[in-house]
Amino acid sequence: MQDRHNETGEVLIDVVRLSDHEWRVSDRNRPESDGLSVIGFVERVGERRFEVTRLGEPGAKVHYPSLDLCVDALARGHGR
Repeated sequence: MQDRHNETGEVLIDVVRLSDHEWRVSDRNRPESDGLSVIGFVERVGERRFEVTRLGEPGAKVHYPSLDLCVDALARGHGR
């Protein structure tokens, strides 16, 4: 699991490994039991290719070369 922190050190984003090639990205400001806490999913689709699926934007796939860049993209777009 990876976490992203704000400037005060509070964890805002939670990254949970679901399998050897899939991760769930959630907003820690919501209870884990709240389905709205899930921001999106990341799937490794190649050696240096990760696909982002943002909830609320089905069919809109974006690719990045690393898991960190995927998580950053999900975190930046969250709460627009």
